[in-house]
Amino acid sequence: MKNIVRSATIAALLASAVTAPLAANAEELAPAKPDSTVEWEGTPYVTDTTQTNNRLRTLSTDEKIIDVSKWQGSIDWSKVAKTVDFAIIRTQYGSSVEDTMHKTYEKNAIANNVPFGVYSYSLAVSTSDARAEARSFYNRANKNAKMYVIDVEEMTSTSGESMRKVINAYVDELRKYTDKKIGLYIAHHLYPKLNLDTSKADFVWIPRYGSTAPSYTYDLWQYTDKGIVSGINGYVDMNRLKAGKELSDISGKSDMVTQTGSDIDYSKYYTATNKPAYVQLLKDVDTFKSTALTAGNKTGTLDKNEVVKVIGIVNSASGYPRLKIGTNKYITASKSLVQKITASYDNYYYTNPDNVLFKKDAKIYSSTTMNESTEKGTSYTAGTVVDVLNIAYSSTGVPRLKTTRGYVTANKNMVQQAKTGINYKNFHFVNPGYVQIMKDLVTYKSTSFTASKANGSVAAGQVVKVTGIDFSSTGYPRLKIGTNKYINANKAYAQKIVSSYNNYYYTNPKKIIVKKEAGIYDDTTMNSSTATGKTYDVGDIVNVTGIAYSDTGVPRLITADGYISSNKNMVQKVVASINNYVTTIPAKVVSKTGIWEYNSTNFDTSNRYKSYKVNQLFTITGIEYTAGGTPRLKTSTGKYITANKLNVQPVVKNITSYYYGTKIPSELTLAKATSQWKTVNLTGKIKDFAAGQVVSIKEVGYSDNGYPRFQLTDGTYITANKLNFK
Repeated sequence: MKNIVRSATIAALLASAVTAPLAANAEELAPAKPDSTVEWEGTPYVTDTTQTNNRLRTLSTDEKIIDVSKWQGSIDWSKVAKTVDFAIIRTQYGSSVEDTMHKTYEKNAIANNVPFGVYSYSLAVSTSDARAEARSFYNRANKNAKMYVIDVEEMTSTSGESMRKVINAYVDELRKYTDKKIGLYIAHHLYPKLNLDTSKADFVWIPRYGSTAPSYTYDLWQYTDKGIVSGINGYVDMNRLKAGKELSDISGKSDMVTQTGSDIDYSKYYTATNKPAYVQLLKDVDTFKSTALTAGNKTGTLDKNEVVKVIGIVNSASGYPRLKIGTNKYITASKSLVQKITASYDNYYYTNPDNVLFKKDAKIYSSTTMNESTEKGTSYTAGTVVDVLNIAYSSTGVPRLKTTRGYVTANKNMVQQAKTGINYKNFHFVNPGYVQIMKDLVTYKSTSFTASKANGSVAAGQVVKVTGIDFSSTGYPRLKIGTNKYINANKAYAQKIVSSYNNYYYTNPKKIIVKKEAGIYDDTTMNSSTATGKTYDVGDIVNVTGIAYSDTGVPRLITADGYISSNKNMVQKVVASINNYVTTIPAKVVSKTGIWEYNSTNFDTSNRYKSYKVNQLFTITGIEYTAGGTPRLKTSTGKYITANKLNVQPVVKNITSYYYGTKIPSELTLAKATSQWKTVNLTGKIKDFAAGQVVSIKEVGYSDNGYPRFQLTDGTYITANKLNFK
């Protein structure tokens, strides 16, 4: 669309009832009707409906009504639908020229839920010609049209018959085919001369450009041909209803058509066979004390969008269905005024929320039916914020959200009214179940986070249960963690964590020992696609640099090689000095110092069971760890002793076949040839001692796997197996 140059003065004047005519130096758009030869009285005003505040426009009304013909060219009706309430589409120019765009306009207006009427430019030269023109008009126009207009701008009669008689014939013939309202568009400057019988029409539409209303009785006023509407290139005609008039006064069923029960189109009403349990009012609706909806029976008015319960359906004396909503309380059953709505309507948005946040992925559909056959194959992903064009309904009365891409659910479990400017992906907007607090947070007694609402705090590192998500009036999600207790939902402050969090390390243990072989990954997802192919083996001691979380809130340990499980079945927190302790289960240990045996892994004086001296032999059944990560050896008695290597020495199961401990002879005679070695693990052979040789012994040492060795006085090693000595 071209852009019109607007000065600050023009912008300021938009706030008043009318604005000045288009500035002389403004860039001119294409005219609304380039073939028009009639100069209507007055000066047209530019009405720009694309203003940010679209109520600041010339002669604005609650209803935005345009009329279009082929001269508007290609129209983007999805954009028009956001501004325009009603469109009047030209069907033909006389009976011989069909408007080349009317079918396209009608189809796209229907697709975008823009209600429309149709008009025919009359060129009838006689009453018989008028009837023929009426028939072609009706046959060409889409039957979804809500009204018909005969456009009279010229003195066309050449038969000697008055224009009054010619147009009466036109109206009469048209009424044979439709019960919709029929209006007359009458040229203002020819109004007295045409002398049309407006009593035969349901409404009168008069063009007069400028701020001065038509001089004659009218229902609809075409006040400019310089309207600007998104979706239309160039100018378009704009119209306004007379004060006190509504769209229903120019559209819908005509009151001038005599109806009987058999004449009523019951498809346009809710009847006893399809009685709704609830209806939503599509506009303000009057209530009446009887089924005769007359002024004398009126008892009140219900507001647009209100939902009311329907007790029953009762037909009026003339056969029209009425909705009974209380004792002696009736409203219309017309589907154009009331919309069937599901009984669970509170679970849905049934008035336009303008913008919604998708809490879950939501499929997009081509119709409100929303079944497999209408799936479009695309979705809105969770966290997306989308503009809502309007609310539409399924045949069962379930509200749907209409978006630029199609129809989606209006269920509040799936979508949440949103505010623009908030990056919801930074927040929890679906209940995470549990969160770990990443920094100290204030708690509040409402979703309004003001100082006066503060009622406590939660400390960093704490895990709290989330009972729900509520949104503040400014659109921010809040985590509800108790009665009248809310915290910030920002993911930087509250980290989602699995409900089984106690099975994991979710604060950095600093150092762990691997209990089961642990795969290493390059992402917290930890699946086959992120596996590095490397592992940590059982018994490996690994430094942990931090904690990270999967999308589902499972804690992971960050190591120098990648991510590993933080499940306590897989890894065990250990003290920083873990190398000073026994960490693999030995068959037996011998005490190197005096030690205590305890009833639990908690080694305080109240848990002491029994004390032992040096050289006490213990059979070991397992290793358990304190909360701080210190290993304890579990003995065959079910008690616990220290695992500190300064206090205990792991030894082989058949230790009694060897010399061990501290009580050893200083010299022994070899019973058989025995090898001399450089290390306690008997590596680096030096030579063989012959049987009968005497060896000088300094002390007993132990191999890595717990075998006792004699260290000789020269620092070398030989076996301590008793079979090798006399």
